[in-house]
This record gives sequence, C-alpha cells and structure tokens, in this order.
Amino acid sequence: MKDLIKGVFTFRVIALIAVVAVVGLIAYAALGGGGRISIKGTVGPKGSAEVAQKTQKPLAPQAPPAPLTDPQNIFYLGDQQQSGCLVCHGDTKLTKIVDGKPKSFYVDVNDLKASPHKNVACTSCHKDFGPTSHVQKSTDWKEAASLACIRCHEHNNQYIDYSKGIHGQLALQAKAGKGGVKAPACGDCHSGHIIKKLKGNPEGKAQLRANAQKVCGDCHDDYWQSYDDYYHGRALKSGATDAPTCWDCHGYHGVQPKASADSLISEANLPRTCDKCHAGSSTAFVEYAKMIHNMKGVRESNPVYSNLQKVLGTINGAISGLFGKSGGESSGPK
Repeated sequence: MKDLIKGVFTFRVIALIAVVAVVGLIAYAALGGGGRISIKGTVGPKGSAEVAQKTQKPLAPQAPPAPLTDPQNIFYLGDQQQSGCLVCHGDTKLTKIVDGKPKSFYVDVNDLKASPHKNVACTSCHKDFGPTSHVQKSTDWKEAASLACIRCHEHNNQYIDYSKGIHGQLALQAKAGKGGVKAPACGDCHSGHIIKKLKGNPEGKAQLRANAQKVCGDCHDDYWQSYDDYYHGRALKSGATDAPTCWDCHGYHGVQPKASADSLISEANLPRTCDKCHAGSSTAFVEYAKMIHNMKGVRESNPVYSNLQKVLGTINGAISGLFGKSGGESSGPK
C-alpha cells in the first residue's frame, strides 16, 4: 500500500514538472527566445523587477501620424488609417435623427482629396468644433462653415464684393431676405466638401452651370420658373453651353436688386450687360429683356396674340365637342 501511495505521489510530481516546463517553453517562444517580462512589484529571475524591465524586448515602433495637412488628420486617435474627424465621419452609417428623419453625416474622403481645399483642416471651416471638444458653440454650424471662406486670405476680393452685395449685407447681419428666405453664404452657392475649383477649370465651371437651379432657383423659384424665353432660359435648361446663367446677367458676389443703381440689370446698366454677349446693344435692343422673365405676360398683353389664343381656344373646344363624345360615352382619354 505504501508503495502505491509513493508511486502516485511520484507521478504527480513528474506531471507538475512537465506542465511547468511546457509553460516555460511557451513563454520563451512568445518573448522571442530570451526576453524577460516582469509585473511591477515582482522580482524577475535576476532578482530585480527593475532589471527585468530594462531587459524587456521593446515593442515595434508605431508609424507616426499623417501631417495635419492630410484631410484625414485633424487630431490623432491612434489608428493611422482612421484618424481625426473621419474616425466617425468616415463611417457611411453615421446618421442622426433630425426632425424625425435620419440624416447622414458621412463625409467621403475622396471628395475631400479631389477638392481645392484638400490641404485645409476641417476645423478651419468648422470653427465651432475642435479637436478636444465636439460641443457646438454657434447656433447654426452650417452658417458658420458657409461663412468660413471669408477668413481665407485668397478670398479677400470676393469677400469685399460679397459684403457690398445684397446677399452679403443680409447674411453678415443674420437677416433674412424676402419671404423669410435665409440669405445665402458662400457654401450655399459653392457647396462644401464637393466644391470645385472654378479659376482655370472648365470642368468646375460646367458643373456650376449645371447646378444653376440649385444655386439660384431654390431661393428664387418664381424667377427660375419664369426664365423661359427661347434664347436664354429655355436654352439654358435644355443644356445649351452658350446660354446665360442667372449670374451672367445679374452678377454673383456683388449682386444687387434691380432697383439699385449698381445693379447690372438696372435701366442704365442693362445695355452694357447685354453687350457682353450682344455687341452693340442699344436701348432699343434691350427692350427684349422684358421677355426674358415675362414671356407669358408680354404675350398676353399683346392684343393680337391674346385674341389669337381666344380663337384657337374656341376652335379646340368645338373640336372636343364634336369628337370628344359619342352615344353619351366619352371616347377620349379618361
């Protein structure tokens, strides 16, 4: 019996030694074959935690963050590929419920890299946000970002013109236009992240022309709808590249109401404005300008045209009366 107990005890000792040996080999391999690791307050094989820490194998050096001029990096959060504002805003699923509907706050880094502002930090425009705080400081972050362009030294001339124009006068004083419509700031017309360079860039100018309705028509819908004469409005809406946009006649940064003496379409300045496309424009020539936004009204005020429309209406009604019904049932479309 004693021999049996002695054998079991010997077996357990051997098994314990084997387990310790295996654990030691695993630790040795994990540390690269010779490094030592120590927990603070314990003593390593050499009898000192300090010695063990000094002999610990150093971690591989981390790649430094990209420079602040990289649109991905406004502040560094530890991951070279997902850093700065785009840690969150680079997520296509980033949304917020606004007025009961989901609104995306995703920003495509490819849009930023294709932008003339690719080397401008996010916080250069979004002044009410910062790398250490994401608390909105202004009442309207969109307005703050849209007006941020005026801080750039490259836009001094544009800002001077804008501040003198009706849009700038209203926006810079936080006043609304007719009907309570908010006065546009830079970003409302030029866009933000997907902004295109205009100077020396035909593609950028073509894209802005294509967005004429969004740029001007969204606020001036009545004028956009009435811009329907054959040679200007209808031609522009049909894609004619030589047809004038709104700003070709009315101006842009320094645009003024028609009643202003400085307006490009005031009675005194209109011949000069038309002359840009129609050389030799005279006061008599610009009489056509009344048709540009009021073709329907001018036609209806013409007695010949209005009477002709009445005659045609009568004829159409008679034809509908003759062929529109048969045997008490309508034969026309329902």
